[in-house]
Amino acid sequence: MTEVTDATGDGVPIVLPRQLVAETVVEASLDQVWAAVREPTHLRNWFGWEAESLDAEIAHIFIETATVDSDRHSVTFEAYETIADSLELEPTEAGATMVRIVRHNAPAIDWTSGFDELNEGWVSFLQQLRLLLDLHHDEDRQTLYRSGIVAEGESPPSRALGIDALHDKPPGAEFSITLPWGEPLSGTIWHRTAFQTGLWVPALGDGLLIVMDKPKSPRRQEGGGGLLMSCFGLEAETFADLAGRWSAWWTERYTVPSD
Repeated sequence: MTEVTDATGDGVPIVLPRQLVAETVVEASLDQVWAAVREPTHLRNWFGWEAESLDAEIAHIFIETATVDSDRHSVTFEAYETIADSLELEPTEAGATMVRIVRHNAPAIDWTSGFDELNEGWVSFLQQLRLLLDLHHDEDRQTLYRSGIVAEGESPPSRALGIDALHDKPPGAEFSITLPWGEPLSGTIWHRTAFQTGLWVPALGDGLLIVMDKPKSPRRQEGGGGLLMSCFGLEAETFADLAGRWSAWWTERYTVPSD
């Protein structure tokens, strides 16, 4: 596996045959993980978030346009021009499974200078897969997804929620903060990149809260962010109250971009 982030000195990007986008170890057997990345009933509990279009998206991405190699336990997704991503599984000696997203025939990924929606999305989704199979196999999830542009005078989500104060804590470390509306939030750091933080929170039904900052860039004229919450086993009324509190806070500070 090769991960390269540089380019040729003359500014022409290096095209790499294979580079790593995201990876995680899932505490489940190869057969269990393979079922989770192939069967729609499992896919809808880790890929993306609840939406009317989710089932159609899963069918298109994973079934209708994907190339499947069952012997190698890999799924290669529909290519854009010559560039394609693949999901690859590899058993570990301890009986777990390494899950990777690999990009083929693409310029070297720059992980330091700019936010990339696709790359960060793959990181989030693999961590949701890990959550499902580590803790919630065969359970259905409840999700809340919000995304938007930072309103004038407001801060990116990680700072506004106080999550940026956790940047020195490594994955696996415990945390405890108070949310802006006075509600306590505690649990364990689940994962982190330069642009997103995942928090495992028992109060969310042993769920996962992913908070993402989307800074300005040449391709993104306005800064923004998103949050993706996956909950398990909450009563419908409890989840509705939870989603209502978070949504009310979000909509006061972040606006949905117009088409």
